[in-house]
Amino acid sequence: MDTAKNTGISTKKKNLKIILFGRPATKKNGSRIMRRGKATRLLPSEAFVKYENECLWQLKRYQKYKFELPIRIQCIYYLPNKANYPDLVGLMQATADILEKAQVIENDRLIVSWDGTYISPTLDKLNPRVEVIITDMNDVDTPDPYVIKKRAAKMQLGLF
Repeated sequence: MDTAKNTGISTKKKNLKIILFGRPATKKNGSRIMRRGKATRLLPSEAFVKYENECLWQLKRYQKYKFELPIRIQCIYYLPNKANYPDLVGLMQATADILEKAQVIENDRLIVSWDGTYISPTLDKLNPRVEVIITDMNDVDTPDPYVIKKRAAKMQLGLF
C-alpha cells in the first residue's frame, strides 16, 4: 500500500471507469403526475425509468467498488440524435442518482467535482452511452459537514 509516512492515508488514487449503454435521459423532462385519491406524486419520465433500469442492471458488477469518501466524476454523454436534447445538469443529476441507487457511491453528496463532464458534440446513433470515470478524492478538503463527518468516522476506525 502506498502510504504517506506511516499516516495510514493512501496517496494512491482509486479510479473506476464505467460505460453505461443506452440513451442518456434526465428525470425531469416528461415527468408524470400520478393521483391516487387525494395524494399526488410526481414520477420521472418513462424514458428515464427505462434508462435507469438498464443502467442498474449494468452496474450490478460494480457494487464491490463502493465509494464512501469524496469523489470526482467525469462523464461524457453520447446521444443518438438531437431529438429531445437534454440539459447537462439534468444528466448529471440522473447519473448521480443512478450511481447512488446502484450502491456504487454511498451518497451523491460525496461528489466534490464534475470537472470535464460534457455532452459530446459527436452523435452516435448506433451506440448512445455515457462514459463515467470516478476518481477517489480523499485528499481534497471540503466544507460539506456530511463529508467531514464520514472522513472523521473512517479515521477513528483506522480505515482511512
